[in-house]
Order: sequence, then C-alpha cells, then structure tokens
Amino acid sequence: MIITVTLNPALDRTLTIPRFSTGTVNRAHESRLDPGGKGVNVCKVLKTLGEDPLATGFLGGSAGRAIADALDSLGIQHDFVAVTGETRTNLKIYDPELLTYTDINDLGDPVSEESVRALEEKLLLLAKPGDTVLFAGSAPRGIAPELPAAWARKLSARGVKVAADQDGAQLLAMIPAKPFLIKPNEHELKEMLNLPNVKEETLCRPALFRGAGA
Repeated sequence: MIITVTLNPALDRTLTIPRFSTGTVNRAHESRLDPGGKGVNVCKVLKTLGEDPLATGFLGGSAGRAIADALDSLGIQHDFVAVTGETRTNLKIYDPELLTYTDINDLGDPVSEESVRALEEKLLLLAKPGDTVLFAGSAPRGIAPELPAAWARKLSARGVKVAADQDGAQLLAMIPAKPFLIKPNEHELKEMLNLPNVKEETLCRPALFRGAGA
C-alpha cells in the first residue's frame, strides 16, 4: 500500500479570473473547492490510476471536515489526526486569457506536541513491511524540519520504503535518512546542491555528485 503523509494539507479554492490584475477589483467567472496538499494530490492521482492509497496527516476545523468529506466522495482512504486548529485554505487564481496560475498559500495553524506524537504512533501502526510512505509538502508551525526524517528512519528499519517530496529544510534533513526516492523541484534542487542553475551542463559536472555525497 502507498501511504501519503501531508502535514499541512489545504482546502484549495480556485478562482477563474480573465485578465487578472493586482491593485484593482477582479471578478471571478468560476470558483471551485478541492482537497489539496501534495500528499492528498498524490492520492487523487493514484486513485485515478487504479491504486488504493491512504492519506494521513493533520486535519482540523471546517476546512479539515471539507477535505475529509471530499476524500470520502472520491473513495480515497484516509486516517488523519484531528487537531484543534483550522486546516488552511489556499487561494489559486487561474487566468484563462493570459494562461497564468497565481498561488497564495497560507501558513497553516501550529500543531501541538500531543498531535505530533499521535501522528507518529498512527503512522508506525499503519505502515507495514513492503509499504511505501511518501512525505509530501510543507509543514505547519510546530514541526521541526528533522522530525519527518526521524520517522523515516523508524519506518525504513521496519522494511517500509520512504519517498520524499518536501519543502526546503525538511528535504535537506530527509536526505541523511536515505529515502529510496526524492523529488525536488528546480528551486529545491538548486538549494540542496548549492547550484547557480539546473541546466543540463551544470548537472552533468563530474564533481557535482561527489561533493553532494560527501
């Protein structure tokens, strides 16, 4: 089974606004709500491909209930830790004339130490040898960057494969835990390897990965 861990899920509100412009009044032509966060989105794709993944992480408040209801309607298994804060709502603006997407992402409410311990216990209970656990997306306030890596080590010791599609410091902290797969974006790869760019000629330098593995 594939289990996705989304520490900072979101209810994504997408507005379609032709000729979107800052500093003025814009009127949306369409609006929609979707369950979001990287791990949740991975589950939606896997479900479309015929897999039966399970989503976990933190959910709270009315936005959290909306995400859980949406996953139920999609037939996606989920087992989140309920938190007292409110799951964030992110705003996505699509301009069909300029073909641009503008993302405005909230931080997310902090989570308590008790909730963190509950998620660790749940994750270690859910994941079985041979399963794959994907840590994906950003983390809310209260989660140390090194924490998912500590969980990854415990999972790997139990025969669970770990993958990572995380942000910034979380991804850097995950690398020493030796996940079997990471998926940095362009910005994250530049930061991780201290590169000026990610052009092919830069990535193919012989000394690059010797230095990265030191």
